[in-house]
Amino acid sequence: MLSYIARRLLGLVPTLLAATALVFLMIHLAPGGPVEYLFGPYASYEDIAHAEQALGLDRPLTEQYIRYVGRMIRGDLGKSIRTGRPVLQVLVRRLPYTGQVVVMSMLFSALAAFPVGLLAAIKNRSRFDSVTMIGVLVGVSMPSFWLALMLILVFSVSLAILPLYGMPLVTQDFKGGLAAALLPAVSMGAYQTAVLCRTIRGEMIEVLSQGYIRLARGFGVSGWKIYLKYALKNVLIPVTTLLGLQVRYGFGAAAVIETIFAIPGIGQYLVMGILSRDYPVVQGTLLMFALLFSAVNLIVDVTYTVLDPRIKW
Repeated sequence: MLSYIARRLLGLVPTLLAATALVFLMIHLAPGGPVEYLFGPYASYEDIAHAEQALGLDRPLTEQYIRYVGRMIRGDLGKSIRTGRPVLQVLVRRLPYTGQVVVMSMLFSALAAFPVGLLAAIKNRSRFDSVTMIGVLVGVSMPSFWLALMLILVFSVSLAILPLYGMPLVTQDFKGGLAAALLPAVSMGAYQTAVLCRTIRGEMIEVLSQGYIRLARGFGVSGWKIYLKYALKNVLIPVTTLLGLQVRYGFGAAAVIETIFAIPGIGQYLVMGILSRDYPVVQGTLLMFALLFSAVNLIVDVTYTVLDPRIKW
């Protein structure tokens, strides 16, 4: 397994280079630029040209990219054009806020989807199963930003029982952090819960129809022991794959959720960088996302060997 992990880590190099090249090209081809944003629509051509020369934006794209990769190898993601702060330093400071929301959304998704999906599979074609599938359809179809706004109107504006915006870290204020992260986590995790519940139900129905399950029942094994010890264990492989995908979805959805709830995470930082055409911020944030996605994929692959010893690398 160690050799496999080493190969995967070496494989990150071309992946990150391809990701940085694609992001670098796309952001430079987009209309507008950071200088126009800073100076406004009434800036003279001389001022814009002088600022671009000072920032190195007047050089060819190939030279700019080579310089960026050279700094990236040294651990320097540049400084924000808008604020002048080091991008890496800001990302490290904002990452715990995004991680807190993503982890809470995954906990909410798992705690809600596993029991409901399991019961829906056990009571297949029952009224409970029908209601569950209707709820899954609603959860899959509901946009996370709309759900976030509705939750704010109900729990923050009308009932005034949960914070409207902002979020402290649970390491600094445990109760306050949990209360502030609840609405963002539910908004982000509703779609994930619906997809996970549907997957667990479908996989459980298929597993429960296998011959070894009927054999266990023939030997008099109790129903819940069959469900939890034998059937659910074989469902965990596809569910683990889905959980890995949902973690990546959570980091992608963080840009919208953090903007709505004014959470100082890396998603909000990315949105501000895009709106201000802040090249170092956008490039550094997307590079951080690429690293997180690659790490999640590696963790999921290694988890397979823990769940099923028959899987060997």
